[in-house]
Amino acid sequence: MNESTLPLAAPPTTPPQGPGLDDTPAKPPLLDQLRSISADSWIRAAATGAVAYGAALAASVMLVILIVIAGGASAAEDIDGGVATGQGFGAAVSVVVQLVLMAFFAPLEGAIGGEAALFFGAGLGFTATLVPLLITIAGLVAAYLFIRFNRRRSRGLPATTLARIVQAGTGGLVFAVLSLAFGLIFALRIREEGFELTVHAVSVLPFACGWLLISSAAFLGSRTEGSVISTGWRAAARLLGAHVLVWSGVLTLATLIAVVSMVEFRAIFAAVAMLPNLLVYEFALVHLGGLGVEASLGTAEALTIFSDGIPLGVRIAAPVLAVLLVLAAGLRWSITRGSHASSAIDWVRLPVVYGAFGIVISLATMVSVEGEAFGGGMTASAALYPWVFLLFAVVGLLIEIVARYLAPMVLPSVPVPVRRILLARAATSPSVTLAGSVAGVPPTQPGQAELSDPTPMSPRAKKMLLIGSFGVAGVAVLGIGGTYAHQTLQAGEFGPQKTVEDYLQKLVDGQAADALALYDRYDETADRTLLTAAAYEAAQNKISGYRIISTDIADGQATVEAEVTQGGQTSSTSFTLRTEGRQAGIFDGWQLLFVPEQRIVIEAETPTVMINGAEVQMPGSDGLALHELVVLPGTYTVSVPNDDPFYDHGEPREVTARFGESASVPAFETTRSPEFEDAAIAAAADYVAACMAQTTMEVEPCGLNEYSWGDDEDVRNVKWELVTEPEYSIGEDFWTDGEAVNLSGGEALVTYQENDAWGDEPDEWEDVERSHSLYLNLMVTVQDGEVTVDQS
Repeated sequence: MNESTLPLAAPPTTPPQGPGLDDTPAKPPLLDQLRSISADSWIRAAATGAVAYGAALAASVMLVILIVIAGGASAAEDIDGGVATGQGFGAAVSVVVQLVLMAFFAPLEGAIGGEAALFFGAGLGFTATLVPLLITIAGLVAAYLFIRFNRRRSRGLPATTLARIVQAGTGGLVFAVLSLAFGLIFALRIREEGFELTVHAVSVLPFACGWLLISSAAFLGSRTEGSVISTGWRAAARLLGAHVLVWSGVLTLATLIAVVSMVEFRAIFAAVAMLPNLLVYEFALVHLGGLGVEASLGTAEALTIFSDGIPLGVRIAAPVLAVLLVLAAGLRWSITRGSHASSAIDWVRLPVVYGAFGIVISLATMVSVEGEAFGGGMTASAALYPWVFLLFAVVGLLIEIVARYLAPMVLPSVPVPVRRILLARAATSPSVTLAGSVAGVPPTQPGQAELSDPTPMSPRAKKMLLIGSFGVAGVAVLGIGGTYAHQTLQAGEFGPQKTVEDYLQKLVDGQAADALALYDRYDETADRTLLTAAAYEAAQNKISGYRIISTDIADGQATVEAEVTQGGQTSSTSFTLRTEGRQAGIFDGWQLLFVPEQRIVIEAETPTVMINGAEVQMPGSDGLALHELVVLPGTYTVSVPNDDPFYDHGEPREVTARFGESASVPAFETTRSPEFEDAAIAAAADYVAACMAQTTMEVEPCGLNEYSWGDDEDVRNVKWELVTEPEYSIGEDFWTDGEAVNLSGGEALVTYQENDAWGDEPDEWEDVERSHSLYLNLMVTVQDGEVTVDQS
């Protein structure tokens, strides 16, 4: 296509008219459309929400990893320490799940309780709002592409608009339900002695926003050409997308360069994690918007493109580039939409689209923190200026003006390659033929001086000399080469470091039996229960890499220094070897003589513990007992078998045995389980109920005794009633130091009739009512899985 044939402005299209063109078939009734949705369509609708949630989770994991890397070694050590104590992994999962909720406009709420709350007065609470757009975009793009992928293959997707709306809404609902359910399950809860922290982002808002946004993305992905959204609005949205995409590329490069040059390199990972949020702020700044920061302490800051903190070159270049891109967008708009509008609505099309974009990004980038402590509150917030959306609407209007009035004059002078770029077509560069070559001229050979010839040797002498020379040279080459090859192979492929590499590689590959075949010189007194393939296969956080640093050989022994990587951390260690046997008949064999050992120390009150599925016998059964086991490097899960429902041995713990180091497992202290407490209190309640069923003046089992002046025949209709339920608590028996249920604060009411007549006087029965305090210490006995109580 040459310049004369390239379109400058596409004329407006007019819908075809004619008889029969508007005769579209009538849509089936609403219920029939819903019934027409196949089971496969429902499955793919649900899968859309699941895929979107999976993508959002993956983006959340990546964001957390980038932030941890940016935090440096201290952050990694904190996380590794948390994982070693069994808390870090759960906290990391909670953070990942809650970030997905925050990505769909959920405020993060937290509260500190327990004894620590007394320090903060009425307790410490906070609410934070931050939308990590990386996660939001991942979820929306996944929903759009998944539906689009199936739409192009016409797999399980209905054709009617209503059915597509229902399907998209189903996908959004699945996403919302998943995000809410996981958010409830994985709320961050940390409980320590005297301290309790709860953090979550569960609310109705992320449920509604997730449902709406994912449904919208899925619906747009299921659209067909010419459906729902008119061509003009789609073209305006595409222009905005191209405009934002170009700016994103420019601002991403500028951001990364600025971070690397002005901050330490590690900060680039944090910049990548929050890049979409940063790009939104920067996009607003280059279009003369502003970012305001306020705090309840009275401080307020504002950042614009002309602020002193912005380099002078950026303050000049950014507005100029913004103007150039507005001009380019106007030229593109005049080509893709047409330079003359067909209706008045086209004047507001771009301002509306750009203004709506401004509203969306203003809401999505609002950051706020509200906290309460010491009886007072504090707030801080950061947000784009509230009138930023008007600036974007003006940008859209300027693009429309350029397309209408400037483009017809400028486009004829624009080179064809530039116009091809504006049309978003792949520019095909003309082929360039490189012709011409320089002929080489053979160098002239200098003449040689003529020398007088010596007396020639006989042919036989020449032959023997030639054979002898080749023989000597061959022997020399073979001797030198063989010696060099032997030394090279002895120091390399058959050297001691090769044995160390083989051992470490076995550990990397999880081949415990092969590794133990290379080295099994552990202390004979050590417990070898976990030196099995099954136990090591179940271990996590094994060695992931290694590097040989140096090798020293002397007097038949070798010391190999190696760097071992495990769990993202590297450590140096030494291996000792000695020569033993031969390899390939001519090379020294090497046997591992010393390898750094790893041990884990367990403290428990039970006779057995379970480690990675293996049962380990403890040395004692009375009180806490220490036990030490030799293990291969890795993370092991330690738990105590819980055969008795009335005992609680604590949750399983993870312990990481790093290469050449020992690690201890926090003690497993056996306590009574909540089931035991419930059963003991229930038995005590039944015990009290049995006392209240007595009809005698004295109820000895409960320590109740009502005194009467008369004889037994002078008392009748005795009835005991529990009017105030006592408080039940588990404690120690006063006499046996065993377990007991303590009852306090209870009140029993006794009612009866008493005969006040003296001697031979007629009977005079009077009603008597009197209350008695109920305090008991009931000894608890457990036998055959049944809990009983009795007065001690």
